[in-house]
Amino acid sequence: MAARKISRVTAEQMDATNSATLQLFKKYCQGDDAMSEGQFAKCCQDSNFADSKFMKNPSLIFAQVKLRNKKTIKHQQFQDALRAISREKEVTYQALVELATTGNLGSMEFEEDFDVQLERSLTHDGSHRVAVEDFDLIKVLGKGSFGKVMLVRRKTTSVLYAMKTLRKAQLIKRNQLVHTKAERNIYQYLKSPFLTHLAYAFQTEFKLYLVLDYCAGGELFFWLQRHRRFSVNRVRLYAAEIVLGLQCLHDNDIVYRDLKPENLLLDSDGHLRLTDFGLSKEGITGAGAQGGTKTFCGTPEYLAPELIQNRGHGKAVDWWSLGTLMYEMLSGLPPFYDQNMQRMYDKILHQPLKFAPRPWSHADYTEVRDLLQKMLNREVEARFGSKGPDEIKQHPFFSVGYMDPGTKSLIDWNWEAVYEKRYTCEFVPPNRDATDTSNFEAEFTSQKPEDSVVNDNMLSETQIEKSRFADFTFTDADSELSRK
Repeated sequence: MAARKISRVTAEQMDATNSATLQLFKKYCQGDDAMSEGQFAKCCQDSNFADSKFMKNPSLIFAQVKLRNKKTIKHQQFQDALRAISREKEVTYQALVELATTGNLGSMEFEEDFDVQLERSLTHDGSHRVAVEDFDLIKVLGKGSFGKVMLVRRKTTSVLYAMKTLRKAQLIKRNQLVHTKAERNIYQYLKSPFLTHLAYAFQTEFKLYLVLDYCAGGELFFWLQRHRRFSVNRVRLYAAEIVLGLQCLHDNDIVYRDLKPENLLLDSDGHLRLTDFGLSKEGITGAGAQGGTKTFCGTPEYLAPELIQNRGHGKAVDWWSLGTLMYEMLSGLPPFYDQNMQRMYDKILHQPLKFAPRPWSHADYTEVRDLLQKMLNREVEARFGSKGPDEIKQHPFFSVGYMDPGTKSLIDWNWEAVYEKRYTCEFVPPNRDATDTSNFEAEFTSQKPEDSVVNDNMLSETQIEKSRFADFTFTDADSELSRK
């Protein structure tokens, strides 16, 4: 191994005061209640944390987890932030925890230049890297142009996950490396009950591996094909959960751009999660062209007019897609669907929104018709959601309440209850046992689950170097705690 440059931070350099705020900081880092950003910053300053080599400004932690719209930071989010800083500053996570808990790093060593071999064998927090050999491959759940998704079981914990494998050669060929890095970051850093989360990430010379939450209910597309259309009550809860998932993305200046039934997964209780962030774009601050982007991408049926016209787009394209999806869930087809793609684009751009007598004339559809007309507005600034998700959340479609499927009684609508998944889903996917994959297409589940051998020797040296994802390896703390 190549020689590594080592620097030392002495106890004197990192000596901390015994102020009351530092004691609060120590108490907080040991897992107690959340503290405000102001308290946190004060504690950092009093512990000399802000003057350390590892963090010049306490607000960096909040920037890393993008909590600018929240008043408090939770313990788990603080842990995530420390991990983010440990990668950026090339110092172990344990060392940062020691600093946070004691205010003193002592003579802890850190590496200014990581050796490549060391990085490949260890995760960012110093533990041994997870590999495909650590999982039992159970079933194939789906396939795509870049790889496949398999149901796997962690050998040490018996926990089930969905393992997504991506071939680096295909990512390079289609110029998807930047999107893949963004997708991995979204899986890891964004925390919402309605987004799929990352448990592990690792790579080989030819492949990337993302080990994600397993949602046993399968794709919403699977159930839409079988049920043809859903009740208003069922769509109300689905739409609310999607709104909260999109809100989390938008709060972090990310536009999704690929909302469709195939990218919505049902968990074992029937709640939804957004997945597949390969087309997501970071750094989007506006609803339209200003603060937006111009890349043409997405699935034709769900494209917003401004995306088709390539005149720049922002977060508002996601609200158009949600309106299209809600229309499809209620009627069986997207509002402007046509088998001819060019005709469909023309309909999206020009055809008035139509509501056939069946089912739209029923009284139960009055509020949702009004909401869809406002969400499927071709004028970006006038479209519901462009001024923020509260426009949608405060619409009467939601405030009428939710019909509990068990008691058949109408429950007052509460967005906090939606976030905490306190409403019972109208539809709960059937499962015979933990590894039952009957909620996925037999076309895939009938295939042999294997980590196919890839030898992409057609890649140039430049492409191989480009495909070495720095800081890709990841092990979620909660996943590892379940081993112990």
